[in-house]
Amino acid sequence: MPASSNKRNQPGPRFVAVIIGAVVFVAVIILARTLGRSDNEAAIREGVAYLQTLEGGDTADIETAIADQRRKRMNEERELRLTQLTNGSIDVWSLFGDSVILGDSRSVGFSFYEFLPEERVLASTGDSISNIAEHVDALKTLNPSLVFICYGMNDIGMWADIDDFTDNYRSILRDLQNELPNAQLFVNSIFPVDSSVEASEPLWGQIPDYNSALRAMCETEGYGFVDGDKVMSAHGSLFDVDGVHFLMDFYPYWAAEMMMTVYDSQAGTDGSASETAEAGESSGEAASEEAQDGETADGADGE
Repeated sequence: MPASSNKRNQPGPRFVAVIIGAVVFVAVIILARTLGRSDNEAAIREGVAYLQTLEGGDTADIETAIADQRRKRMNEERELRLTQLTNGSIDVWSLFGDSVILGDSRSVGFSFYEFLPEERVLASTGDSISNIAEHVDALKTLNPSLVFICYGMNDIGMWADIDDFTDNYRSILRDLQNELPNAQLFVNSIFPVDSSVEASEPLWGQIPDYNSALRAMCETEGYGFVDGDKVMSAHGSLFDVDGVHFLMDFYPYWAAEMMMTVYDSQAGTDGSASETAEAGESSGEAASEEAQDGETADGADGE
C-alpha cells in the first residue's frame, strides 16, 4: 500500500483523544456503580454530554478535560472512602487487601495485633532500609499494587549523615520500583519518640530533619509520602511503655493515614490531620475493645 494511503488510514490525535474520552466515560459509569450512586442516569447523561464536547475540541484541550474528569472522579471516590471510614460503614483494613507493608518493629504491630496477615507485613525488629532487598522475592510473589515503606528508627546514626541516608534510600527504592514496575510506593515519615525518652538519645532530635529530606526525596522521585505528623498531632499519647513503640489503638489511625494518602495522591488533594483522625476513629474503637493489657508489638529489644 502506498505511504500516502497508509497515512490517511492512521487515526489522528483528536480521534485518539476522543477514544480515550470514551474509555473515561465507561470508567465513569463503572465507578458510579461501584460507589453505589443512586443517580446512575444522571452520571450517564453527564458522560454523554462530556463526549459531545470532545468531538469539536482541540487535542490539548481534550487531554486537559480528560485529566480533569479523572481527578474529579478520583476525588469523589476519596470523599466517599473518607465518609465510610469516618462513619464506620467500612473497616480501614478492608482497603489493604492488595498492599504490603515493609518496616521495622514498629510495623510488626500490623500483624502482631492481627490487623493484617503476616505475609503482607514484611517487618522485623532491628530492620533498616538495607533490609528491603531481602524482601524482593516475596514482594514479586505477592505482586502488590501498593507498598508502604516504614523505616528510619534504626537508620538514624547508621549512615554518615542525612544526605547519605536519602541517597541510599533513593537508590534502594529505584531498584525496588524496577522489580515492581506496577506497584505504587509510599514512604512513611519517621515517627518521633515520646518526649519522656527523647533525651536519652540525642540522635532522635534529628527526626524532623530526616523527614524533611524524605519528603523532598519523594517529591523528586514521584513516590507517595505519608506524613506521620498528622497522626501524632492527634494520637501522640498512644506510645507503649518504652516510649518508642505503639499501643494497639494507634495502628488503625496510622493505617487510615496511609490509605488516605493513596486517595489524596490519586485525586490530587492534600488531606488534613482532622480528616485522618476521624477516619481512624471507628477502627480505633474496635481495636480498643479487643486490646489485652500488657500486650506489645516489639517482642524484643531494638526498633
